[in-house]
Amino acid sequence: MRSRTDDQEPTHPINQRRHEHAQLRHDLAQSEAERARLDRERAWLECERTRLEREHARLKEEVEAARRAGTRQAANKTMSGLVKLLSPDDRMEIQDEDLQWMARLALEARRRVKEQQKRCLKSEFRNTHFSFTLGPDGVEQFVATPELHSDEAIDGDPLPPGQVWAIGPGTGETGPGLHRVEVAVGPGSGAKIVNHPVPPAFRESIRVGEQNLYARGRDLVGDRQPREHEYSVQLRPFDADKSGSGLGLPVLVAMVGGLLERSTRGGTIIVGPLNLGGSLDLIPNPVAIAELAVDKQATTLLMPVAARRALNELPDDLWTKINIEFYSDPTDGVFKALIE
Repeated sequence: MRSRTDDQEPTHPINQRRHEHAQLRHDLAQSEAERARLDRERAWLECERTRLEREHARLKEEVEAARRAGTRQAANKTMSGLVKLLSPDDRMEIQDEDLQWMARLALEARRRVKEQQKRCLKSEFRNTHFSFTLGPDGVEQFVATPELHSDEAIDGDPLPPGQVWAIGPGTGETGPGLHRVEVAVGPGSGAKIVNHPVPPAFRESIRVGEQNLYARGRDLVGDRQPREHEYSVQLRPFDADKSGSGLGLPVLVAMVGGLLERSTRGGTIIVGPLNLGGSLDLIPNPVAIAELAVDKQATTLLMPVAARRALNELPDDLWTKINIEFYSDPTDGVFKALIE
């Protein structure tokens, strides 16, 4: 006896292909719907991440603003007490020199508190650099504490206008050396070297820096007239190399900073042998310079970009101890060294 199922004819190949195509279209539609759902979830997560980042940044700014307000309030209270001691009569006029001394003393005392907090919670109290300005056109002055200074390391505080830390390539006998270049800007003309006797190599560095200032005056100092000022320059060597060779760019940075009354970035060492044509000479020993900068506990080393390839020989552990920044030309190097 034959069953009814046996009497049914097999499905036609065309109908079977149509059925497979329909199933594929159905599966494809489901995949498109799933992908659209995942895209919506991804977009929502991205919006949520952006919102959380903005919220975190806002909270961070509020916390930092509260800390600054607390520092300002504490300093104001200290200054208020000092004013009452020095000038009990509120009709007495307070001299700018006294006001500057009180502001420096108040911020110095507050910084000592912040430095102790930084030792306990370094991530919470990273910024301990305090400064003040007298008058609307005054120069920003950073406050340091003497006990944080070390003869074996450079200060992490921003340097006053006209002062820079620099490393010169030195000679084959001495090797690279750390120097502090200090420039005082006043009325007059030309550059005057305070050191006696004057190292011949340092005299050449000053001549190169001065001529580049005159040639690039418009780009570096705007409408100020660099030729109408006198630059008193002093070199303070800290290592065996006392020649002052290859310090053309550091001298230029110091002159521009002094003329613009802009401080130099804290913990930054500047490297750059400049020539009269405005180009940068090749540094013969960039690895040795970087190693010396690490020994001096610098946080940033500013070097010409041409030294980048030679620094591939710098040991890996030293790369984690210092931030090496590169500049493309003297103008770029000057503005990367100064605080905005």
